[in-house]
Amino acid sequence: METHLENSFKWSFAKYLCQPAWAWNWVITQTFDNRKQSQYKTVCQHSWRYFNCELARTSMMHYGFCFQERGRTGRLHWHAIMHVKTNLLGEPSMVDMWNHMFMRYGRNSIEDYRIEDQRSRGPIKRDKAAGIALYLTKYVAKASYNDNTWWDFDGYMGGKAVDASRIAGILGLEHFSSD
Repeated sequence: METHLENSFKWSFAKYLCQPAWAWNWVITQTFDNRKQSQYKTVCQHSWRYFNCELARTSMMHYGFCFQERGRTGRLHWHAIMHVKTNLLGEPSMVDMWNHMFMRYGRNSIEDYRIEDQRSRGPIKRDKAAGIALYLTKYVAKASYNDNTWWDFDGYMGGKAVDASRIAGILGLEHFSSD
């Protein structure tokens, strides 16, 4: 495997995440107060797992990439970009998920994310998806330099966990390669 510079990796990974097949439709941020951060060391991982398990109870399918960071003020939080396919009743809703996460972990944001016109997508540098993908993937690139960084991919189909390669295969995507 060839070694890549951090910037080259960020662009390659962002380009991979910008493929239309991912069909991202939710952008999530979860922030933790000082008490939650001090209670347990893996609060990001724990809350990400909880979030996915809650989604799995009602969604037909969902998958996403999650990235943790410690902000300028020292506040620990994670960001995620996801695809959530609701069930026939329209569940889970963003409002319900926001309430679950707020009651358990505190301040969060769950927003609808859609690219309005796929036909007018310009080069990756001008694309809205690229902006979000680059923002998120900078944490993956930092991981080799910083022990405060963590990232994960999770996916569920019919309430059962599936791995990243199965999701990519279902979507017709190749495994990520930074070449």
